[in-house]
Parts: sequence; C-alpha cells; structure tokens
Amino acid sequence: MKFWLIFKHAIKQLVGNRRVVAQIILPAIVIDFAVNALISHEFLFMSFETFDRMGKYAYLSETDAIGQTEKFIPFVVQTILGLSVAVLWHRYVLLNERPTMARWFQPGRMFAYFLTGILLFLPIIVTSALFLLSFSFMTYAGKADDGLLFSLIPFGLSLLLVILFMVWFRLATVLPGVALGAKTSVREIWTKTKGQKFTFFGLGVVLVVVTGLLNTEIAFYLNLPLMVSIGLRAISTYLQTIIFLSALTTLYGHYIQGRPLVR
Repeated sequence: MKFWLIFKHAIKQLVGNRRVVAQIILPAIVIDFAVNALISHEFLFMSFETFDRMGKYAYLSETDAIGQTEKFIPFVVQTILGLSVAVLWHRYVLLNERPTMARWFQPGRMFAYFLTGILLFLPIIVTSALFLLSFSFMTYAGKADDGLLFSLIPFGLSLLLVILFMVWFRLATVLPGVALGAKTSVREIWTKTKGQKFTFFGLGVVLVVVTGLLNTEIAFYLNLPLMVSIGLRAISTYLQTIIFLSALTTLYGHYIQGRPLVR
C-alpha cells in the first residue's frame, strides 16, 4: 500500500532528523506558550475546572471585544509560526538548508505559502456552502420531506468533504514547491499524481487518525493547572503540524522530484 510507504517515509524523515525537528518546532512551542500564558496569566495556576466555573474558558465571552481580541491574537501568532515551521522544514528536507535564527522568519515565502493554501482551500468552502444552500432551498421550497432531507445532509456533506479533501490534499502537494520558490504548477501536480486517488485517501485517513491521537484538548477538561494544559496543547499543535508537513514534503519529493521512498 503506497500510502503507508509515504507515511512511513515521512515519519522516518522526522525521526532521522529529530535534532533539526527540535530546532524548528521548539521556538514555535515556546512562543506559542508564552503568548497564551501572557494572555491568561491571571489563571495559569488555576485548575481548568475552576477556570471553567468562573466562565473564563476561551478567554471571556463571545460578545466581549477584549475576549475576541485575546482569542484572535493567539490564532494569528499560531498561523505565523505554522507558516515559518512549514517553510523551514520543506527547505531543509528538499534543499538541505539548515534552519538558523536568520532564516526563521521569511515573510515573502511565508506569505506566498499562506496565499496558495487559502486559494486551494477556497473551492472546498464555496462547494460546501453551495451544497448546504441547495438543501436549504429544497427544504423551504417543499421539494422533499424535511425529516428525510435533514437525515441525508450529514451523510451527503461528509461524503462531499471526503472527496473535496482528497482533491485539496492532492493539490496541496504544490505547497512545498512554493516554499522552495520553485515554479511548480497545479497542472503539473495534477498530472503527476494521476491515478493516485486511493494513495491520497489512505494517507489522509492515516494522518487524521495519528494527529487525532496526538490531540491534547482533553487536557483542558482534566483537573490540571491551566499552564500545563496550555503547554501540552502547544506541543501537540506543532507535533501534528510537522507530521502533516513531512507527509507533504514526501509527496512533493516523490511525485515531483522523483525521489524514491524508503521501505
């Protein structure tokens, strides 16, 4: 099964270059933790149970402007850090460019990577929205029994999302090329990955399962100090990120650069 070979290769890349992985993700983990700790400094040594009872979870209410800002700032910081991690890892594996402090922030490449990712993801958002709108229209127009229609929505939407994710994942193979500054086109990606639908589907399922197992959001519901939960979430976030990025790098290296897979 080729998808398993790709996943195994991606993990071996991480394990074999664990020192470089640490160099790349540790600064991101520290900065992420520091930003969240600074925002919630009043509650760091409080257990989540107490924190939640006070109604402070998610940093104040949905309608509070300060609370919205306090949620927005970590999101922006995490996005920037994720982009930096992506560029550094792709360039290290594919160009053997070692990460240094001077290379940690490459705004031009990071912005191009972000913009390309958004443009690739946009069709999924638009198609899903059109799907839901069409069902809503049919319901209000009385074209079908409401109960039957609403029972079909979750199944139909799930199937659609799986198909769209496979398409997006296949197209997302272009992203490492963006980090390299290569002129790899989406058409080239699509042509070179022709007939690999099952590979992308299988790899997507494995990544979802593995990253799901690494998710530490449950730590927020245990009776741990908030500081510990925030730290665990930061570690989990960048471990999941680097695993996904390693899979993308392997796909690009194999299908575009013709590199062999390690068995």
